[in-house]
Amino acid sequence: DEILQRRFIGLRTFAPVEILSSTSFNPVAVGAMPKYFLADVQRGPAVIDAEESKLRRQSNAVCSVCKVGGNVRGIERIIFEPGSWKGEDFFSAIGLPGTYVVSRRLRDLLMTESFNGCQITPTASYRLDFTS
Repeated sequence: DEILQRRFIGLRTFAPVEILSSTSFNPVAVGAMPKYFLADVQRGPAVIDAEESKLRRQSNAVCSVCKVGGNVRGIERIIFEPGSWKGEDFFSAIGLPGTYVVSRRLRDLLMTESFNGCQITPTASYRLDFTS
């Protein structure tokens, strides 16, 4: 488990989870239980540049500390405010709750280790549209 041996900035905890029991509702899904991990991920300090990211919110009122206000209606890409990203490998950006960002270094390892249950999208290609 290479991810457990390396030190990734922003990943406070990354530990295997012991599954004590499992109930499958799909009788066809029989086989070895996959590995599960618990991750405690740092929040910030990278801050979304709302204007450059073309972030659209339901409300223009935004908290000056957490940069959240009103529901996100859409975003066209992820751009950080200059100097706010300090090289973390795994984090939740300030101003974009519910989205985790990983560095290229961590992305390469996740792809090599064939992690399931996550979708990795380049920040320049990241798009959400909740207006439809």
